[in-house]
Amino acid sequence: VLAYGLKGDFSLLRLILLLFCAVFMHCAVNALNHLFDFLKDTDNLENCLDPHDAPMVYHNLHPRTVAALAVFYLFMALALSLYLLLQVGWPLLFMGVFGAAVVVCYAGGPLPITHTPFGELAAGFTMGGVITFAAYYSMTASLDWVVLLYALPPIITIGCILLLNNVCDIEKDIEAGRRTMPILIGRKKATLLLKGGYVVAAVIIEAILIISFPK
Repeated sequence: VLAYGLKGDFSLLRLILLLFCAVFMHCAVNALNHLFDFLKDTDNLENCLDPHDAPMVYHNLHPRTVAALAVFYLFMALALSLYLLLQVGWPLLFMGVFGAAVVVCYAGGPLPITHTPFGELAAGFTMGGVITFAAYYSMTASLDWVVLLYALPPIITIGCILLLNNVCDIEKDIEAGRRTMPILIGRKKATLLLKGGYVVAAVIIEAILIISFPK
């Protein structure tokens, strides 16, 4: 939408490829998150009553199978992006590498991002900012950094979605030894921050419409 509104550029094929790249990257995040939570015994029958929250526990999925699935998702995202790389150039590759690094670090490593107060920031900036910027660049082949300002609403709202999830999981995360934002500031302040985030995002959207698209 930004590419068309600001430069008049649009490609349905590129849009479809971008959509599936984002879906595969998101699937990889979920697969790795389930994998590492299972390996660290964060997900078990005692603290995960919903089978959808712990598919490896309830459906006896082997860790190697889930790891292979995550790698497959990342490979598919890379394969679909090759056409885009040939069309618009190599800067898109660096955006993809950054996204892949966040995918791995989000749930894995010695200190996963999910165990820190920075999960909302990482998810919001990557999914709301980097993906928006990459989509715009894929349409226009133009590195217009002002796009990140237009991306503030999705950055904030995606962060709020994760914040809401962490508010609901406070007790479970405390048992798992995590130090998420709601744990550090408390449920009441986290809820106020959540509501404030949605208000700020709505105000920014209105400001963008008035200033950049007055008609």
